[in-house]
Amino acid sequence: MEAIKQMVRIPEDHEIKIRIPYNIPENEVVEVLLIVKKKPAAFKQKVEELKEAVRDKVFLDDLRDVSEDFKALDSNFARSKYSPYNFEENGKKNLS
Repeated sequence: MEAIKQMVRIPEDHEIKIRIPYNIPENEVVEVLLIVKKKPAAFKQKVEELKEAVRDKVFLDDLRDVSEDFKALDSNFARSKYSPYNFEENGKKNLS
């Protein structure tokens, strides 16, 4: 499989001509995939959406849940043998 990427702008007539490299034989079956990248929203609009998000109960609940999940993971990792903060010397905890 060979992938060829071409970036084009959509013209007024909404028709795109695809140039195929000469190393691909005639009558070869190819798959053409059109991926449309939307332009990012204006910065001001993004800021307004973030301002609304901090008042959104569902968003805040999700954020709290994720935070709690990370606290639990951090707590478990701190007690694991892989943690740099778990100091064990001769089978005894060294808290200094």
